Amino acid sequence: MTARRRNGAALAAAALGLVASAVSGAPALAGELVTAAPLTLYVGPPRGYATAPQVDGARARHSPALPAPDDARVAWRRQIPGGIGGNVVVDDAGRIFAAGLSRVTQLGADGTLQFTEPAPFSAAVAATLLSDGSRALLTRDGHVMGWSETGAPVFDVVLPAPPPSAQSSVLPLPDGGLLIGVGSWLFELDATRTLRVHAALPAAVDHTLLLGERALAVDEQGTVFEWDRSERPHALGAFGGPASAVLADADALVALTAKRTLERLDPSSGGRGELARLDPGTTPLLALVEHERWLVMRSDGTWLVAEPGAKVPGAGSPLSGINQADALADASGRVAWWAANAPLHLETAPGVGREIPEVRCAVPASLVPAGPSQLVAACSSGLIWLLGPASSSDGRVEPLDNVRP
Repeated sequence: MTARRRNGAALAAAALGLVASAVSGAPALAGELVTAAPLTLYVGPPRGYATAPQVDGARARHSPALPAPDDARVAWRRQIPGGIGGNVVVDDAGRIFAAGLSRVTQLGADGTLQFTEPAPFSAAVAATLLSDGSRALLTRDGHVMGWSETGAPVFDVVLPAPPPSAQSSVLPLPDGGLLIGVGSWLFELDATRTLRVHAALPAAVDHTLLLGERALAVDEQGTVFEWDRSERPHALGAFGGPASAVLADADALVALTAKRTLERLDPSSGGRGELARLDPGTTPLLALVEHERWLVMRSDGTWLVAEPGAKVPGAGSPLSGINQADALADASGRVAWWAANAPLHLETAPGVGREIPEVRCAVPASLVPAGPSQLVAACSSGLIWLLGPASSSDGRVEPLDNVRP
C-alpha cells in the first residue's frame, strides 16, 4: 500500500489492519495483519487558500494578500441553492465548496457551477479541506461526511456524541486525519476515515486549533489542553478566563478573553501574560496581522492593531452597532471586514479605504481568502461574491439553473 504527500513527497507503506479503533471497541489483535486492496493515503497540510473555519487550523483569519481598496471590484456573484451553513472552504485551484440545508455545492474559481447535490444531512456546522483534497463536513445530525473534489461522497462517520452545536468544530490534521470537538468530547478520524480514538475534557470545548502539528483545545473556562491522540489530553495552562477568540501565533497562543483582555500563553511552559486591556466595546473577534500584531475590532466598526506592551486607547462607554462581524487581515496592514446588514469594507487604516456597497447581507456566513489579492464573501442565504483586482466582469447575479431537488 503506497502513500505520498499531497506535495509529492513519498510516505512509507502502511497496513490498515493495524489501526486500532478505541471508539468501536474492535482493535486489531497483536501481530494480526489484515490485508486490503491497495490504498493511496495523503498526509501533510491541506492545500488551499481557506482550509478550515477562520481560514486555517491556526484560526488566524489571515490572508496572504488582500485586494487594494482602490482597485478591488466584484468579479462575480452567484446565488447557490440551500443557503450556506458554517464556513466555506477554498482549495488551491480556487474552487469554493459550500454546504447548506441538505445540499453541497462547489463553484469553480470563475464562479461556474461544478456540482450541486442533495445530501443526507439537515444542516452544516463547519467544513474543512483534508490532505487528500476531500471536503469534510460536520453536520447538525452528528455525522462527519466527506466529498471528493468532483462531488462524489467518500465517507460518512457517525459520532457517538450529543448533537453538535455552533461551538463544535472540525479541523484537518497534518497526518491526513481530522480533529473534531463536540461538547466536552474530542474525536480523531485517521487518514483511512476510521474513528480511531476519543477523549473527554472536564468542561465543554470552546475552541480547537493547531499549533504547528500540535492539536490543542481550549475549554469554556479558558484551560488549554494538548491531545496527541495516544493518551488523555493534558492541561498546558490557562488563560485568565473564558476565551472569546483564540489563535496560534508562531509558537504561542493569543486569546481575547471574555473580560476583554488580550493574553498570550506559552504552551511549553504554561506561562501566561497580559498583552493589553481593551475597551468594553470590543467585539469577540481576533485576527493575525503578522507575528505579534493582532487585529481587534470594536462594535462601531472601527478597528486597531494591538502589539505587546502597546497602550490600547479606550472608547469610554460600551459601544453599540455592528454584530455578527467577520474580518480578514494581511501582513501589509490591509483589513477586510463586514457585519450583519453592513457593507464589506476594505481598509488600510481604521476608516481609511472604501466600502463595497453591493456586498452585504443580513447574516454573513464566511469571509475567506480565495487566491492572490482575492477574497470570497458568503451569506447564509447562499449569495456568494468573489472580489479581486479590477476586471472586465460586470459582477451580475447569476442563479444556478438545473438544480436537482
